[in-house]
Amino acid sequence: MQRRFIQYILLLCIFFLYFIPVVYADEASEWYVKGQNAATMGDYQTALQDYNNAIAADKNFIAAYSGKAVALNHLGMYSDALASADTVLAVKKDPDAAEARAFALFSLGRYQESVIAYDLFFTLRQNVPEAYCNQGRAYQRLDQSDNAIASFDKCVKLDPQNLDGWNQRGVVYLSLGDYQDALDSFNHCTRISLTNATVWNNKGLAYAGLEDYPDAMDCFKSALNLDPSFADAKANLDKAYLRKPFYTVTSTPTTTVTASVPTATTAIATPETTSVAPAATAIGEETPQEAASQRTTYSPLPAVLTVFGLLAGLGIFLMMGRLKR
Repeated sequence: MQRRFIQYILLLCIFFLYFIPVVYADEASEWYVKGQNAATMGDYQTALQDYNNAIAADKNFIAAYSGKAVALNHLGMYSDALASADTVLAVKKDPDAAEARAFALFSLGRYQESVIAYDLFFTLRQNVPEAYCNQGRAYQRLDQSDNAIASFDKCVKLDPQNLDGWNQRGVVYLSLGDYQDALDSFNHCTRISLTNATVWNNKGLAYAGLEDYPDAMDCFKSALNLDPSFADAKANLDKAYLRKPFYTVTSTPTTTVTASVPTATTAIATPETTSVAPAATAIGEETPQEAASQRTTYSPLPAVLTVFGLLAGLGIFLMMGRLKR
């Protein structure tokens, strides 16, 4: 009776080792996929809950932490996003976590750290124009114009239709007093879109810097036609009528409105997150589905070990049966 009891216990242990982990792994993966779907739909609050559920099922589910970091950034919870991204990067160099960390650092005003974090991201994934634009913004805040221009150049090289990248590039050139290069950048903008009042205002400033006041006035009028309440464009138009130099160069990326100094503004005031959920695109990286299938804590045992365990258990079972006889 005792031997038979031992046999049953042994078989029960093998069952738990092999089947129970699969249940937990599937639960974590299902929550992760739900989080991915919610993030794709722009429902980041639901996505965050789903990622947390995946982590509750598997505390070492790295892809879920990465998705959580992205969702937290979208929800404006930058300190929490930074912590989640750091959890991932302590284990592996994950591109989505690296980008989420860089974005969170920028949003927290830690610009030098953000620049370095984007450099790490670019070692993992290069072809992300918005990330170069965000790094360019960080360089602007650090008053490093040459580095900012280099980042914006990479952005628009990857995506020649990137309106924000061209506009930001032009703003930096304005701050340097390089009005011709600024105008070239804003010309790219107006070839991409004719409906952005900010771009027309900035283009007018470039013409004003070149003392081409008729074209400057046309640009300011275009800005006002699109946005009649655009106070900066109205003030700039009034100054352009005087036909005198009025654009004062500043070293910061965004100037403030004063009685005599016009304002160069940006098309998009805040940096952009570049993904809604972890998604690998570079060669050799895992896809979201592959990431979901990689269980860390509650994964099934390796096939060789499982077979060995089953054979060993069966051998012990048969041996004990013979001893009984």
